[in-house]
Amino acid sequence: MAITRKSATEAATSERSLRRGMLVLAALMVGLAITGVGGAALFGIKSAQAGKTPGGPVFAPLPSLEFALSDGERTRQVDLDVVLELPQGMEKAQLAAHVTRIANALNARLIEVEPGDLAGPAGTQRVKDVVSATADRELRPMRVRQVLLQKLVMR
Repeated sequence: MAITRKSATEAATSERSLRRGMLVLAALMVGLAITGVGGAALFGIKSAQAGKTPGGPVFAPLPSLEFALSDGERTRQVDLDVVLELPQGMEKAQLAAHVTRIANALNARLIEVEPGDLAGPAGTQRVKDVVSATADRELRPMRVRQVLLQKLVMR
């Protein structure tokens, strides 16, 4: 019987010392975290993200485009509103000159498209491909990340 009491008291003692060790370790970690944050605030150290301006993609809306397409039998009117998503390196002043050039080049390119090519989901993709290729050529060396169609109406 003395053996079981001794091992029970040893187990209780080792369990208490284990709990005490875990408590000391947790207190040490909290103390280090507080010291790190306090030291950063004291010495004016900022995070790496604090100095950066929030940079995301640049969105460039093109002016509304209206053009007529003819398939030989009848003429169709197409209304198109497009927004280009560009990489974050573009500035507003630089972008303004490009938007006008892209819109003019698009008018010339889209007049060549057949009205039947614009039907259905394949037509939407065709317009996006034409807009993307035209914008990429005008913005060289920059590239368009995505073409967002806001309105595509064919009457």
